[in-house]
Amino acid sequence: MRVGILGGTFDPVHVGHVALARAALTELNIEKLLVLPNGAPQYKRPRTDPADRLAMACMAMGTINRVEVSDMEILRGGATYAVDTLRILKSAHPDTDYVYIIGLDSLKNLSHWKDAETLKRLCTFACAAREGQVPHQPGVQILRTSIPDISSARIRQMVQSGQNADAFMPQNVARYVAERGLYLSDFSESTLRKELRQRLTPHRYAHTLGVAETAAELARENGLCAGKALVAGLLHDCAKCLSPEELLQYAGPAGADADEMRCLPVLHAPVGAYLAREQYGVQDEEVLSAIRRHTVGEKKMSLLDAIVYVADFIEPGRKPFPGLEDARRTAHQDVFRAAALCGRLTGSYAAQGGGRLHPATARMIQWIENGGR
Repeated sequence: MRVGILGGTFDPVHVGHVALARAALTELNIEKLLVLPNGAPQYKRPRTDPADRLAMACMAMGTINRVEVSDMEILRGGATYAVDTLRILKSAHPDTDYVYIIGLDSLKNLSHWKDAETLKRLCTFACAAREGQVPHQPGVQILRTSIPDISSARIRQMVQSGQNADAFMPQNVARYVAERGLYLSDFSESTLRKELRQRLTPHRYAHTLGVAETAAELARENGLCAGKALVAGLLHDCAKCLSPEELLQYAGPAGADADEMRCLPVLHAPVGAYLAREQYGVQDEEVLSAIRRHTVGEKKMSLLDAIVYVADFIEPGRKPFPGLEDARRTAHQDVFRAAALCGRLTGSYAAQGGGRLHPATARMIQWIENGGR
């Protein structure tokens, strides 16, 4: 039996990977192609969790005849090396001939792979060339099919900066990336949650999770992909537990305006947007705007701004108070009307303590009531 192996981080899977899989099945005289998402590759830090990369590989490759997506490297744990995988496979299937499929960059560095000479005894190699590349290597089969010049790194950069990269991914993978908010930050979701758990108090972290889940739900109800709402919800209070001195230190670089500087309790919003960009790598302006506006709102809010503002007010962990359930019901009917209601309730609460409604919130209410959205 002759089996092809296509390994990689698949972070994300793109149409070039799919073209490569189909070319391998056509040209290499293999009975099956084994697609192996890496668990913990030694020379790369994946931007998404292993479960996400496995899910994307299954979506892209799982319906192709004679392709099997395996989780063996993900489940094995520890650093991922091709030679260890081949030893396991050959031990289980000693009579199978394995063809390891690599790209031109990997071919050039093959001699530096772990136990490279052992690896060469365990398998043969086939190399895929991108358009315009013609590799030459004795003993390595070269695929004739030209593979589109697409890289996962470029796709990640596009998504992170708010550009549309859907054309470079299979449709179901592109939907998954958008729904999960992948690549909007420098961190995977599990790492992001771990960072926030360390930065925030237990109460604030529980609130953060409630806002993220509520924002994602409202986004879906309003026809948006949930990913941006999820990431904005996770990071909306990332500056909440800073000291007053730290908030004031960041206020200038964050571009806090005069109203924000005069009200310390809301300063964490512009500072949070600043930290989201500088420390967590968020570049998407829609996400950053939603973080900045989540506390007091503003006129001319986007739908995402309104969703995160309302989610912060109605998340499930909020202690009951007059008007909360009305706001929750309204949120699922008209999120902008709910934002105005949340603003008015905030004003009533402030008045009880002798305070007043923040000017940005007053502008938001007037804008919505005058038909703005």
